Amino acid sequence: MLSMLKRLFGKSQPVTNHAELVDFLDRHTSFVSQKCVTEYCRSKAGLNWDKLMLEADFIDVINVSRWQAYVHVLDDIVVMLEALLRPHCENRLEELANALVVLESDVIKRHTIPIIPEGGWSEHLHELKSRIGFLQEGPPHSTREIAKVSGEKVFKVLPIHSRLSHYDQELVVNSVRFLMMGVHGKILEQIDFKQAVDMLIPPAL
Repeated sequence: MLSMLKRLFGKSQPVTNHAELVDFLDRHTSFVSQKCVTEYCRSKAGLNWDKLMLEADFIDVINVSRWQAYVHVLDDIVVMLEALLRPHCENRLEELANALVVLESDVIKRHTIPIIPEGGWSEHLHELKSRIGFLQEGPPHSTREIAKVSGEKVFKVLPIHSRLSHYDQELVVNSVRFLMMGVHGKILEQIDFKQAVDMLIPPAL
């Protein structure tokens, strides 16, 4: 955990190749998804948190929730990256969309994720491509707009009964938005957009 925090909040190194970009997305996705799920559950459990974390059934449930949240947050970070790279792509938006879908697939392949979306990963990635294509028909969305999508989805997968979480959707969405703004700042700090475009969709010879 300490090493992850150092990488997240220490001196930032520029992302210079595909492997580093995959690592960047994975680390920040993990941080946002785990922080949102864990902190929300901790706040709801209160003094019972330590006891719950000794229960095998609860540990299993919260781990599934974290992985579900991971996938939703990863989608939105990829969409956020598309919005930032788009001005540097000229007339190659479809190629950018295809490359970002491959990028997300490479991130997912780093893990043995215990939950698989309905329809499988191929269908999930197809839906991501369709979402990016739809968004490319208009001006890039802000991080606040993009993160609302994953925020609402994260809320739905939280392992807390609806009678206890009924009024908390806005709180969870805003938590995701806040953390995603931090990721947005890291993207601006560590990624050269022109270089990233050339890396993802190399110029035709």
